[in-house]
Amino acid sequence: MINNMIIPMFFITMGLLFLVFIPPFGIELGGANSSINLIFFNFQPIELAKIILIMYIAKVFSTNTNLSNGEYIIKIIIPALIMIGLVFKEPDLGGAVLLSAILVIMIFANGKNFKIIIATFIICVIGVILVFAVLPFLLDSSQYQVARLVAWKNPFDPSVVGTSGQNLIQGYTSISNGGLLGAGYLNSAQTTGFLFASSSDFIFTIIAEEFGLLGALGVIVALFAFAYQIFMVGVKSSKKFEYLYCTGFAFLILIQSFINIGGVTGIIPMTGVTLPFISKGINSFMFLSLGFIFVLMIKANIK
Repeated sequence: MINNMIIPMFFITMGLLFLVFIPPFGIELGGANSSINLIFFNFQPIELAKIILIMYIAKVFSTNTNLSNGEYIIKIIIPALIMIGLVFKEPDLGGAVLLSAILVIMIFANGKNFKIIIATFIICVIGVILVFAVLPFLLDSSQYQVARLVAWKNPFDPSVVGTSGQNLIQGYTSISNGGLLGAGYLNSAQTTGFLFASSSDFIFTIIAEEFGLLGALGVIVALFAFAYQIFMVGVKSSKKFEYLYCTGFAFLILIQSFINIGGVTGIIPMTGVTLPFISKGINSFMFLSLGFIFVLMIKANIK
């Protein structure tokens, strides 16, 4: 039954990504048109898009075992790039990079057309390089996403507006305060107002401050172990769709974790991606949980 709903859900999700640009449905939060006002909470279609894109690509690959190059482009590449383009337009740089990574990983996991794999990888790498290297020179640094790129290069840069640079500095301070063993649970000084989004985007820095380097490493190991167990569910399944879905979902956890932790520690530019299952946020937690429930359903049917 779920299999039959994937294609319609993919295009519904695409429609929701269009809807964020249409007032009064779409609303701007944090500098991006990424949410739809549902009165009780703000719905973010990108969180649904992550799961649906994985399911969509897994379904296409599992039901079309001998795709030609043209079919690859029409059925996989073009729909995925439209979805990625809509997310980038919001602008949600982190979401666009994450969906691009999912596309590349799923094509690698299918692993039958080497030329398509290499071509897709090159396109996505070039796209990421252009965004991170060229965009700051083309746009005003006061713009939301560009300010984050400038802050990553130099958080003390006076041209950076808002909290972009300040938050990175406070995040570094939070991590350094933790030391090896941390200041103790609820003893973080940064949660008292110094660090913006301390319970969501920057939650890892608070973990590092309260539980130290060992606690932060423990979180990273736990996320790796969690993703590995999901991947192994797919490996043990005899169905190609289930293998591809579990592979995609496992790498979603890993890549999203890397983008979040890399952003708050200065390894890569900050993009506003949450830390899976840990950051505060109903949208992220809800759809990741639904994605994991589907993994559990797959595991329950493995003999």
